[in-house]
Amino acid sequence: RSHYKTAYKIDERRVLSGKFRKIYSEVMGRQYDSAEVMQSARYSVRQCNFGNTYSSFNMGAGEDSILDILDVLQKCPDGSLLVIEEIETGIHPEALVRLAKNMLKITDEKSLQVIVSTHSSFFIANVPREARLYVERADSQHRVLYGPTTRFAVGLMAGRLDPELHVYCEDSFSQLLIEHALPSELRRRIRIV
Repeated sequence: RSHYKTAYKIDERRVLSGKFRKIYSEVMGRQYDSAEVMQSARYSVRQCNFGNTYSSFNMGAGEDSILDILDVLQKCPDGSLLVIEEIETGIHPEALVRLAKNMLKITDEKSLQVIVSTHSSFFIANVPREARLYVERADSQHRVLYGPTTRFAVGLMAGRLDPELHVYCEDSFSQLLIEHALPSELRRRIRIV
């Protein structure tokens, strides 16, 4: 704040295009008249207009994050790779759902590859299963589970197994047959009763 008070020098001003401002409005659930990122040599600050003009210093953390994410998505070249850590930080669940849906459209249009880490069931549930990976540490290595359900992934993050499928069988012998027929990775994803 003091940087912008004393040495208010903007080196670059990036305005969200009409298309991206429309996405911003949809995600936030309000109609923005303008939205932009002002960049100085050392800092950036976001500014938008929704009735009044205000900046990052007066907007909510989620509103600020979403504007920043959309700015990056707008300015990155087609075919880029983006990595976003803990996308849910400061973002209201309803906005997070709308952000996930709009990001899918943007990544498709711009042929982007976006890797997002999240603990949010709201974000996970709005990404296609084939795009989901659950990465967990296994001693000094990492193990990857492909296409987990939201329930299973969130359960693992919470330290409990919430099975993706319940299999009911007649007796313990049938249970043993099913267990031995399945690979170990699948066995931990189901519950046999």
